[in-house]
Amino acid sequence: PSRETHDIEFHAGMIVDDAIRLHLGDWQPGDSLLERVNRYHATTPAQPTRGLAVIQGADWKTLAWTSTTIITKIL
Repeated sequence: PSRETHDIEFHAGMIVDDAIRLHLGDWQPGDSLLERVNRYHATTPAQPTRGLAVIQGADWKTLAWTSTTIITKIL
């Protein structure tokens, strides 16, 4: 079954606002995806979505960034 939480939907990856892709410079393996995405939304003034991106290759059991995780603009 699919899990959903505010601002995040799970598919063959995690679809997020593309602005998140532009703010990934300091993400490290083991970082919590939910914590980082929620922190982005909590600290960034609301703005129109610039598109969508998909996060793939994360550790989906722990929802953590890994050394092979990628994020790609999709729309």
